[in-house]
Amino acid sequence: MFLFLICLFLKKKTFLIGLILTLTLGAIFLTFSRSSLIMLVAGSSILFALMNKKMLIVMLLGIIFIFICMASAYFNIENVNLFRAVSSEARLETAGNALLIIKNNPLIGVGFNSYRYAQFRYGLRNRANAQSHADSAPDNSFLFVIATTGIVGFILYLFLWVRVFKISSVLAIASITGVFINSMFINSLFYPFIMLWLWIIIAIKENN
Repeated sequence: MFLFLICLFLKKKTFLIGLILTLTLGAIFLTFSRSSLIMLVAGSSILFALMNKKMLIVMLLGIIFIFICMASAYFNIENVNLFRAVSSEARLETAGNALLIIKNNPLIGVGFNSYRYAQFRYGLRNRANAQSHADSAPDNSFLFVIATTGIVGFILYLFLWVRVFKISSVLAIASITGVFINSMFINSLFYPFIMLWLWIIIAIKENN
């Protein structure tokens, strides 16, 4: 959304778009999500570089630096602390579980909707937590694809994205790259609202 608003603002430069853009940036900061900040830097940097507006990269990095300095006063609060370790350890644990499943099912995986049951089968999760959504996928979209569809499915999945990149606009390329980076930390590539947003951007370009 932020990248879309950037492109819109650079074309029209209206107060309303500028206000929404500023509020959107503030909303991203207030998530106190490290993966979101990394996604913001990566996606915006690629967008500005492709648009040949590299000074905007420096400005964005400066704003983020100021935000981190201001937020550091509250780093004693776990949810605000950008250097918190608990969530990182949990993500590494889910990645380890995915690698074990991949090791045992390398060719075609365990099936797209079967990841939860594979974890039960290998004793990685307790069946008492069968209603937990966290059991259905690791915190990494690419490990999720390999674990559920195997090497064969992963190659086909990458081929899909290669084709997508060939028809994508600058906005779509920056957005997709940002989500790719974010998907290393959470399963964002398979989050419905993100998928919907990306495919709309790609489809608009394709129709043009």
